[in-house]
Amino acid sequence: MKHLSLIINIVLALLLAFAFYQIHDLKKQFYTSAGINTTETTTKDSTSKVVVPISTKLPEGKIAFINIDSLDAKYDYFKDITKNFASERNAIEAQLQSQASQLEKEYVEFQQAVQAGIRPQAELEKDQQKLMAKKQNLDNQQGRLETLANKMADKQLEVRKDLAKFLDEFNAGRYDYILPYSGTLTQTLYVNPKLDVTQQVVAGLNAAYKTKKK
Repeated sequence: MKHLSLIINIVLALLLAFAFYQIHDLKKQFYTSAGINTTETTTKDSTSKVVVPISTKLPEGKIAFINIDSLDAKYDYFKDITKNFASERNAIEAQLQSQASQLEKEYVEFQQAVQAGIRPQAELEKDQQKLMAKKQNLDNQQGRLETLANKMADKQLEVRKDLAKFLDEFNAGRYDYILPYSGTLTQTLYVNPKLDVTQQVVAGLNAAYKTKKK
């Protein structure tokens, strides 16, 4: 009986080994037919299988970039609107500074008159109301700078939209991507200078703007 039990165990072991072999062979056939390759990685404790896609032809793309810093500095239209906004901002700031200085002077004179006590109370109250009205007007005037900043932001957005429209015509299927690049930002760590189309884009934009100004 002992010999019979031993023989049965050996047969079972062989059958299990054969079954594992068949399973492994079927998995290998499946991966091959599915376009998947398997490689083994051995660690200190065990050996595991890593599924690696079989090398296939991947899509290729053509990429160019535009230096946004150079574009802002050399695009005549953007230079013109930036100059106009700067001039308007400086004028507002100068006017506000002048009004603030005048208001401060009048306030000092009012304080001196109050301390001297030589003017009627009714006149002092009237002067005080005038000062408060001027202060309120000055506060309202300061909102002009915020309005101007919003207008500049809207104009910059308009420039970017015009740029996108121009690039659609300029590209004409040459590139799959035209990416923005700025030397002052860190999103793009390296670009191939041979792929720089900034000069051509600026020349085209300036030619279009020159025609529009006529």
